[in-house]
Parts: sequence; structure tokens; C-alpha cells
Amino acid sequence: MAAMALPIRELSASVTVDAARTQVQCLDIAESSLRSGIVVSIKELWAAWRVDVCFDKLMGSQRNLVGHLQGLDTENFLAEDFIKLYTDLNNLTATTYSVVDSANEIPKYADEWRPKLDAIAEMAAHVDNFAESYRVAADSTCTSLLATIADNIMAQAAVPAH
Repeated sequence: MAAMALPIRELSASVTVDAARTQVQCLDIAESSLRSGIVVSIKELWAAWRVDVCFDKLMGSQRNLVGHLQGLDTENFLAEDFIKLYTDLNNLTATTYSVVDSANEIPKYADEWRPKLDAIAEMAAHVDNFAESYRVAADSTCTSLLATIADNIMAQAAVPAH
């Protein structure tokens, strides 16, 4: 495996762990909001604060991952490298979207969390774009087709207009 792919895979695993922790915190709030009482309310506020902290950590790890993805030199990657990265990033994206969905199912806090949820979803979409480009790069037929299309566009651009 290409040496640069390993740190990306480690970073994607870190983001996945952060997303899973956030998911658990969201589930705790959903469960506690079904109960009532002063002690439960305090626990729920504490859980809501923990979710907010988890959102911040998740956003930071997402930004770190995207920064590394943007600087990643994939020129020497093999198809297997692209497939591994695609799989990791695709799983990460699914987990992250699940966190956003879970948080949106807690109407008591969803509006308060909206800016962070939107930022997390936007970053997940960005990661998903990288994943999809890696999937295409791993497919030699797609890569050849895209190269042919690019060549045709360049050839058409070189033809002077009459």
C-alpha cells in the first residue's frame, strides 16, 4: 500500500470513532428525554453538553482528514489503495450521516445544534466526494473513459471557431 494512504486510513478511523461516540451520546439524550424528573433533566443537560463537545471534536477530526485528503499525492497509488481508501471513507460517511440523522431526531436540541449538524453534514459530503473519486480511480474502465472524454474536450477546444 502506498505510504501516504496509511495516515489517511488512520485519520478516517479516528473520524469514525468520533462519529460513533457522538452517536452514542445522541442515543443517551434520546433515551433520557423520554423520562421526566429533576435528576433526569440535569442528566439530560449534561448529556446535551457532551454531545455538543462531541460535535466539536468530530468537526475538528473531519477538517483534519479533509486537509490531508486535499494534500494527498495519489500518483503512485494502485487500484487496491484506492479501493481501501474508498471503503474507509464510504463507511465513515455513512456513520457521520447517521449521527446527523440521530441528532435531528431529538427535536428539543436539533435547532440549537443546527449549525454544527449542517457543518458536519457538509464535511461528510466533501469526504464522500473524495471517496467517490477514489472509487472511480480504482476502476480502470472509468479512468480510461474519463481520459478519453478529457482528450476529446481538449481537441474540441483546440479547433478554431469559424
